[in-house]
Amino acid sequence: MNGRHFFRCADCLLVFAIDGTARPERCDCGSPRLQWLGRVEADRVIATVDRCPCDSRCTHARGPQCSCSCGGQNHGTGCVVRVRTDNGAAVIPAQPDLAVRLAAVAAVKAAAEAARDRLNAAGVLDRMARGEFIADRKTWDRARLGLAAIRKATALQSTLAARIKKLDAIGAADRANDQPAGFVADLFGKVAA
Repeated sequence: MNGRHFFRCADCLLVFAIDGTARPERCDCGSPRLQWLGRVEADRVIATVDRCPCDSRCTHARGPQCSCSCGGQNHGTGCVVRVRTDNGAAVIPAQPDLAVRLAAVAAVKAAAEAARDRLNAAGVLDRMARGEFIADRKTWDRARLGLAAIRKATALQSTLAARIKKLDAIGAADRANDQPAGFVADLFGKVAA
C-alpha cells in the first residue's frame, strides 16, 4: 500500500485517509471493521479489486446461453479479473468529533437490541439460538427475516441516523397479519425505504 489510501469505519462511518504502506488496525472509535475505499490517483479515489468480469450468473454458468455484455467471452469460465472502480473525488467530508460518533454508535447498538427484543417478545429468537425446533412456520419466518432486517439496517452506509430510523421500524410491523409474506414485505419495505 504505497501512496494515500481512503478508509471508512463500518461502525461510526468515519472516512479518513492515511499515507504510507501500513493499513490501519482500528478506527479512533475502537472498531477494527475498516472498509478500504481506494487509493488516490490524481484527484480521484480508485479501487482495484479482483472479481468476476461480468457477474457470477455468467462466469459460473453451466448452460450454453449468454445474454450479458461479454458476448460469451467469459461465459462459464469462472475467471476472476482485476477491475478498477472510480469512487469519486479524493475529499474527506466534515466529520463529527469522537464523542459524538461514539454516542451515535452506542445509539445504533441500543436500537438494534431494542429491535431484537421486539422480535423476541415470545422468546422465539432465544429458542432458535439454542437450536430448538420452531413448529409454527409463520413464527419461524418472522424471526428469521426479522434478524435479516436487523443485519441489513445495521449495515446501512448512509448515516447512523438512518440506521437508527430503520431499526426503530423493525418489529413495529403489524404482526396480526395472517400471511407471513405481508409481514416480510412490510418489514423489508421499511428497511429498504
